[in-house]
Amino acid sequence: KDRILTYFKDRLEMPIYKGLGEFHIHNPIDADSRVIRETVQLAVKRNLYIHVHTNHKAVETIFSYEPNVKILWAHAGMSDAPSVVSRMFDQFKNLWVDISIREYEIAPNGILDPEWETLFLNYSDRITIGSDTWVNSQWDQYEEIISFDRKWLAQLPEKVAKKIAYENAKRLFE
Repeated sequence: KDRILTYFKDRLEMPIYKGLGEFHIHNPIDADSRVIRETVQLAVKRNLYIHVHTNHKAVETIFSYEPNVKILWAHAGMSDAPSVVSRMFDQFKNLWVDISIREYEIAPNGILDPEWETLFLNYSDRITIGSDTWVNSQWDQYEEIISFDRKWLAQLPEKVAKKIAYENAKRLFE
């Protein structure tokens, strides 16, 4: 565990980073571990985002001990409902989400789900899209994923769709 913290500290000496992650936290207890606490402190000290792959309870745990952390929540929690994501947005002003790998839940059969649409309309400034190309096989599906995303994004007002498609990510990492 100390090796990862040393690795982070060494890498962060180069002024090229805008965030740390994506890293996985499997439960709220792990979110309160020494290594995660110190990683969060490094991010806050350097004004970086942390990109965490976890559920909403672990995100709440992190914010409970460090309210100034900036979190990009991977996959909007993987299985958390839009109502949970909305509640989290209301509660934590430094929370953003990426919605990669949730596209078929967002738009079953290509039709934008009304709950997701409401989330996108209400929080369009804090949502990013992605392709989650974490394994090589995802690259084989990249064009299909992006094409599908473009179809459901086209069902939103253009201003909202542009924010989610690329403007928010650009703003987040400038």
